[in-house]
Amino acid sequence: MNLIQTLALVALAAVWAWVLGRPLLENLFNVARRDPVGHFNKQLSVLGQAPERSLSQAATGSQGWGRQPARKRRLQIMMALVIAVVISAVLAIALQGIFVWQVALLGLMLLGYIGLAARAGAYEAERGTKVAYLNADRTSSPVQIQAIGER
Repeated sequence: MNLIQTLALVALAAVWAWVLGRPLLENLFNVARRDPVGHFNKQLSVLGQAPERSLSQAATGSQGWGRQPARKRRLQIMMALVIAVVISAVLAIALQGIFVWQVALLGLMLLGYIGLAARAGAYEAERGTKVAYLNADRTSSPVQIQAIGER
């Protein structure tokens, strides 16, 4: 291998370490998993400071809280895999086939991720049909719910 090929492999390894390692480290050091009660109380206090319009949207499910960031994250990961496949294919063509195995591996990773993302999306859709929101009928406002909780 010459210097350009070595630098390209090191650069791709660094990119993959960043793309895959950062979320793994965030999950590893996630405080919410170690202290679920404290995490719940923190989220509850943040929710109590939200504007009334946001609370009514969250209660009716119109904004899709909790699902949008996951969908966005899955789309970003899929786009990163697609870009990696394209860049590796270009490098394989430009450097006379050295990156062919990498293109094949990235292609398999992309196909596997698409399957897992579709499965996760189906699970979220199924869970969304089973969840019943407390304020779905809009007969009571968040202020009334808070007043009931204070009694």
